[in-house]
Amino acid sequence: MGVRLYCNVLGTLLPFYLIYVLGMGSEEVDKIPFTMALVQLLIYVSSVSVSFFLTKIYLKFGRKNTLIFGGVLCIAGAVFMIFLTPTFTWPVYIIAVIVGAAQSMTLSTGINMISEVIGAKSKKGAIVFGIYSLLDKFACGIILFIISNSNSFVSRDKSFIKLMTVIVPSAACVLSCTLVDFTPIKEYKEDKKTTIRKSSLEE
Repeated sequence: MGVRLYCNVLGTLLPFYLIYVLGMGSEEVDKIPFTMALVQLLIYVSSVSVSFFLTKIYLKFGRKNTLIFGGVLCIAGAVFMIFLTPTFTWPVYIIAVIVGAAQSMTLSTGINMISEVIGAKSKKGAIVFGIYSLLDKFACGIILFIISNSNSFVSRDKSFIKLMTVIVPSAACVLSCTLVDFTPIKEYKEDKKTTIRKSSLEE
């Protein structure tokens, strides 16, 4: 749930960070700044690109290490975002690529690990995923409600928006990675028979 909070809260607060903190684009309600759209596009392209290689990454490094590395990228992106200013905005495009990779590694791996909870009891899969999704929606809604209704956010306080965009999503991601680090996880192992069969077919 923490990794979904990371993705959802960051995705919601990021436009406010780009417009009110970095001053990128227009504050007009009926107009979407190109820079904001470009940052979101870079995040999605990076996320999708990394997702194509996740299975190979799992086989080589394991799901737990992949999740932790995604958490490290999350922290790196958050640290860089702290130092951006209206006169120093160009690194945000590099940060977007880092954030996209972090979201792909953490969210995909986190959802993948839910199968550990379900196990062979496939009939309970819908219940587990349903509860997981419900708790995620409640947690995300409560957090965003508290932030958006605070006086600092309503008055568009730049420091407050920056801190909320950086700290809240990162804290959720780091907490999830920490909990998983202390949890025994079954890792994927490459099937030697399948590998031998593939090599024989290629020959």
